[in-house]
Amino acid sequence: MDEQLCAEFCKEYTRRMNELRMQHNSSLSGYRAELAKLERETQQIIRSISDGVPGAMLKA
Repeated sequence: MDEQLCAEFCKEYTRRMNELRMQHNSSLSGYRAELAKLERETQQIIRSISDGVPGAMLKA
């Protein structure tokens, strides 16, 4: 096997894996932010129900 070709393959493989890892981490970060937002909204709805807000008002 040609050493230069092997080195080039390793370099490109590492670059691509890093690119995929960054995309994955970016997506994961977005999903975590969305989850936190939904959890806050859920807690807000629960508080509203506990405080006696009519269900019809919660739809808005």
